[in-house]
Amino acid sequence: MDINQQKILLLTGINQKIESEIYEVIRTKPEGIVTLHAAGPLIVHQYGDLMRTILLLVYSEGIKDIYVVGVHEQHYNIDDAPNLYDHLYRNLEFRDKLQVIDYLFSSNQIEFPNISLKEWLAGGKFVHESVHRSVEMLRNHPLMPSDVRIYGLFQNEGREIVQFPSVL
Repeated sequence: MDINQQKILLLTGINQKIESEIYEVIRTKPEGIVTLHAAGPLIVHQYGDLMRTILLLVYSEGIKDIYVVGVHEQHYNIDDAPNLYDHLYRNLEFRDKLQVIDYLFSSNQIEFPNISLKEWLAGGKFVHESVHRSVEMLRNHPLMPSDVRIYGLFQNEGREIVQFPSVL
């Protein structure tokens, strides 16, 4: 499918190294792409800031295709990024808060079951699920135009970019 004449929104993490590979997979040039970087491609709230930004881009830029892109955890980390949990734990102000939040994670009172606070802060482990949830949230949003096609892409551990089932 060659969609060079249409505008595309690329929702991806902060790792920009993957962008050129995505252009090849979706067979388009960077000129027709609007890229929105976030600290992971997860849309958490149906009426949150990220969703509002996506909707604004869809309407203001005439976006016809949205690609939510996730990267396997071993490719996700930023080079030389500090371990966020250790950084927060060293700060005495956050120790009690970290224990409370970790309890909420361990007792499944937070969105992702079977994950610890430390794993969540490290990011990347549940990218596949995050992409799937984000795609579904976009597809089912009442303000998303029905003619906008929404796809999920995932770079697996072998660095292949795999497309989720396409449009509904």
